[in-house]
Amino acid sequence: MTNTIKLESAKISKFTATFLDKEVELKFLNDFKSDSSGMNATVCIIGSVVYLLSLISNYFNVDNTTVLITLFYIKFIASLCLFLVGLMVKQKGKRLSTDFWVVFGCLGLVFANTYTVFVRIENSQTVLLLSASFIFIFYNMLYIRARYLFILGILSAILVANAARLTQQNSEFITSIITLVILANVFGALGALTVRHNRRRIFFQRLLLSQEIKHGKILEKELLLLATTDSLTGANNRRRFFDLANTESQRVKRIDGKICIAMLDLDHFKSVNDNYGHHIGDTVLIEFSEKCLFILREVDLFARFGGEEFAVLLSEGDLESAYKVMERLRTSIAELRFTAKHEEFGVTTSIGLINYNPKQESIDAALSRADAALYEAKHSGRNRTVVQNH
Repeated sequence: MTNTIKLESAKISKFTATFLDKEVELKFLNDFKSDSSGMNATVCIIGSVVYLLSLISNYFNVDNTTVLITLFYIKFIASLCLFLVGLMVKQKGKRLSTDFWVVFGCLGLVFANTYTVFVRIENSQTVLLLSASFIFIFYNMLYIRARYLFILGILSAILVANAARLTQQNSEFITSIITLVILANVFGALGALTVRHNRRRIFFQRLLLSQEIKHGKILEKELLLLATTDSLTGANNRRRFFDLANTESQRVKRIDGKICIAMLDLDHFKSVNDNYGHHIGDTVLIEFSEKCLFILREVDLFARFGGEEFAVLLSEGDLESAYKVMERLRTSIAELRFTAKHEEFGVTTSIGLINYNPKQESIDAALSRADAALYEAKHSGRNRTVVQNH
């Protein structure tokens, strides 16, 4: 199924009430398969019970005990078959061609009715009433494919007409029977097409709504990403850093844990932009960020504060282990090589590292101390890590 649903895909055939777009039609059939199976099963079970209840009228109208027993067996077997079809469709509907089995059960009732006429148990009026009623019910309540509708209509018309002929009814009565059955088929088919058309129209509206919701969620994620990350490097931005750092500070307060904060600044970055261009400077910032994210742990917080200045919050570690991480990061940055204007160059970074106790100072105060340590690293030769212990 394509990701975007076009309005042109909503076109529905007037004759078969199916989507002209085969992909949309296939999705509709898959989505409604379980619903259709449940409906088919319900109608089969109810139909079998209603048909069996017609024995009550036979009990009062048939005097011959042998004939009544024969009638009971015929109707009981037909009803039982349809009832079992209903149960089978309900249990295994997703793996069965449910439309075929339902039509098969319906035809079983029509044949059972016709047989009762053959043995002179019931008259043609009873056959007409039951057969036409079942045809109309199944047309309007079941989700049956067009080819099954046609077959069921033709067979029911033939069977009911033969039933009338076998009971030696006059031609006028036979004509009336055929007319009524045809009308039942016509109105049933129109009703079925209307239901099919309305179902697909509602389904397509749901499909469009689902697509709009999905696009809305994607847009929401994109807006959140723009609001919390640096568009160039993909690192957290300053605002996101403070949000996450405050959350981490509250957690550390509860467990009496340890946090270290570092400020990083690329040395002589302005000369990179001046000598090689801003696009090369952007490349340096991107690779610098990727290297930092590769070395840092997932639990650590890395953010770009602006320009060539970055901040790192290291969770669950003392100042000594944090220093080792910063030194490994610093040496890895120094090993990076870039090529521009037919010459190769590298960059270095200066780092100011502090330990931070959320119970004694705020994030802003801690960052000020880390910035002071960074300033000291800059003025003591650059490309080094300066530690300031609180």
